[in-house]
Amino acid sequence: MRQENKKIERLTKVLDTIEYFVKNEIVAVNIYQRINNNKRKVVESFFIDENSFPKNTTKLFDYDDKKYVYFTKPEIKRLTILIDDRDEKLYSMFKKVEKQDAIKALRQKNMNKSNLVFIDWSSHTVYNMESDMPLSCSRRYGYIGGLTNEHFDLIKALKILKKSKFVSNIEKIDIPYYNAKHNDKAIEFICHLPQEIYDKMVKYYRDEKKEEFWMLKARECIAGHYLRESPFDPLGLKEAMISRW
Repeated sequence: MRQENKKIERLTKVLDTIEYFVKNEIVAVNIYQRINNNKRKVVESFFIDENSFPKNTTKLFDYDDKKYVYFTKPEIKRLTILIDDRDEKLYSMFKKVEKQDAIKALRQKNMNKSNLVFIDWSSHTVYNMESDMPLSCSRRYGYIGGLTNEHFDLIKALKILKKSKFVSNIEKIDIPYYNAKHNDKAIEFICHLPQEIYDKMVKYYRDEKKEEFWMLKARECIAGHYLRESPFDPLGLKEAMISRW
């Protein structure tokens, strides 16, 4: 961390198409398009950690590291609930982000790293600039790789889920015929673990075991393929497992 820069605020222009503003180890970047001699518009706007700032500032044009966006605290909480769904509620949140002016936002007195998030859309994982630990998000568990009567006693599993404070939207379903070769019944649900429990799972798979697909294992050890071999059982569903797995 560059503590000597912590209280310095500065606005820098790169050519006529980039401006970046530095405050409290956060860099706000605006990339502009010239409309005419007197006007220009923001075509991309994002935040990066000052420690990741490229030495060659022209690389901001095609910056491919973590680009953070600004949300209020209530919006971040809502984002962690919606991130596993691709619906209009989620998309409407990002209509705001597309129009944001990062430099203007960073000038606000109450702006800090806790307001900035990066989203890895490939795994639907959300990071806060304050930490390298992903935020715990709501996850939807369906019949594919989830709770089916091939691998679980569904009566036991249902009782366990109903007792959990981390589970909602529980639904018993019939598996569609085209996927019902070895099973025909399932339970679908949404799980949102407390951050401290999710942190332990991430540290184990990512930091201790160095798993390449740690985000998948941290997800699937809740009610999926990796539950049997996992040291974690946050919902207590191992009790409902049957021997065919």
